[in-house]
Amino acid sequence: FPKLPTINILSNMGEVRIQDPGNKGVDENESFVNDDKSSRFDIVWEYVGGFGPFQWIYVWFGFAFFCASISALQMMELVFFGMYTGMSCRLPPHPDITEGNRHLFVEGLLPPGEYPGMPSFCAIYDRTWTVVNESHVDFSEGTDVLECPHGWNYDKSVFVDTLVMHYDWGCSKMGKYGVSVTTNILATIPGALMFGYIAGRFGRRTCIFLSTLLHALSYYMLYIKPGNMVFFICNRFLMGFTYAGLYNIGAVMCGELLGPKHRDAVILSMEAFYGVGMMFGTLCFYIFRKESWRWFHFSQALAPTLFVFYYFFAPESPRWLCTQGRYAEAKKQLQRIARINKGSLPPDIDEIMRLEKEQSKPLGNLGFSLMGIQFNREFFRWRNLKKTLLFRVLMNFEVVKRNVIVNITFFTLGVTWFGMVLGVRALPTDFFVTNVISGCTEIVGTIAGYLMSHFLGRKPTMISILFFTGTLCCLTAFTPTSWANGWVKTAASMTGKTGIAASWALIVSYAVELYPTEARSQLLSLNVVFMLTGGSTVPKITWKPKWIMLMYSVMCWVSGFLYLFVPETRNRPMPDLVSDIVWANPLA
Repeated sequence: FPKLPTINILSNMGEVRIQDPGNKGVDENESFVNDDKSSRFDIVWEYVGGFGPFQWIYVWFGFAFFCASISALQMMELVFFGMYTGMSCRLPPHPDITEGNRHLFVEGLLPPGEYPGMPSFCAIYDRTWTVVNESHVDFSEGTDVLECPHGWNYDKSVFVDTLVMHYDWGCSKMGKYGVSVTTNILATIPGALMFGYIAGRFGRRTCIFLSTLLHALSYYMLYIKPGNMVFFICNRFLMGFTYAGLYNIGAVMCGELLGPKHRDAVILSMEAFYGVGMMFGTLCFYIFRKESWRWFHFSQALAPTLFVFYYFFAPESPRWLCTQGRYAEAKKQLQRIARINKGSLPPDIDEIMRLEKEQSKPLGNLGFSLMGIQFNREFFRWRNLKKTLLFRVLMNFEVVKRNVIVNITFFTLGVTWFGMVLGVRALPTDFFVTNVISGCTEIVGTIAGYLMSHFLGRKPTMISILFFTGTLCCLTAFTPTSWANGWVKTAASMTGKTGIAASWALIVSYAVELYPTEARSQLLSLNVVFMLTGGSTVPKITWKPKWIMLMYSVMCWVSGFLYLFVPETRNRPMPDLVSDIVWANPLA
């Protein structure tokens, strides 16, 4: 969805740290079960293998690569389906109009457009005519115009058939395409709630299988029967609905099948794989640009179809099995991992699994309360209201301030990221090359954001990247398209998009460290809603590209300025309770 931040992994496990008592290293005869719940399960990975052949094959390639790249392919469809290189009003079907005099009717009925030498895309004169001979036609002098009552003719020199051409969504009807994009984006919100519950109730593996199966079926439904507009909107809703089950729960699996040492790097690699998926989607569209849109759509369906069969080989999360009390199955999965990695189980594995059950709350339980509130008749008693998590969050100014600032950032990144991805077609350079560059920015930005935050800290990195991105968006707005055949403008835009990708790589881990453990998943869920809300507004923005880029600049600068009032979190303990967060002068 576009890219959805991985809420549950980081919120539930971001505080986990390996503790090595006495710095002795790992001794297979030594018990590591202690009263510190933060080390309750992660020590298992020191025995079975923190990043061995199992993690390379089943986690890094199986979950990280496929879940991220399939999600990116679905996002790129929103870009390619709306493509067209030019259009003009279709002339009225009249016997006076022949191939020999068609050019005369084009000159007499179509007003000049925005571009020199080209007719208007969206208007036709309401005139009458008299055919004198094959080389001369007299037109009335009327200047009233209509919006293409007979439809549009499309320039098919680059793209032969897209969804815009198929449904004849020219000019004002392009709003229908915007509705389909908005529907696709907003559908990820109920999808995240539903698949989050399924993942907690029936397992991560089952959740990913179900979302992938529905995702693949939605491709074939549209391929076999495009149907009418209502069918298409419902299809877009289903694809957006299943997106969260793929990307979010795939990231959850990566987090739960890795030790703390490698967890962040693999989860961040999903951002890079997202860029790989964008480039692969561009390649497919280039190959089938001269064919019907159905061929391109079919090529995108192959990846989720193949991934459906991964269900029969994929492991289930041992952590989740422990929280469900299914210790025998969890132990069997850990033995499988240890066998592949040539490791062993810790001697007190049974006690570790029991503690995981006692100290963990299944994800499925989140669906029955809101911010810790159980809605019943006792809720409205004041003494009970004061005990709720929602009340304690709202009464803590520092927590509210942090959440408001992060919400603004997520909204900003949602608008700018979706806007730049969907707006690639407005850049003056080759569409396919520019889309490949756009995919590369995801990889470069992810690596840059990770390294900068690691060496410079979260706060200075976030401020500098947002100000840098805003400046590049401003330069894009004022750069003439004539410089180097438009490549200077494209370079400025893509460099700014690199900054947005770097911000994505940083914002989730930064937000995890800013929020208290007991409210982290709920507050991050609210952040995601703001991000999706921002992204859903993009198709409705109809300003000129120059003003849109200036809007992006202002939004990035404002977000960067607000982080002056947020504390640094690198190498600092994360708060567990709302009461642990107290106001402190961040500028001191």
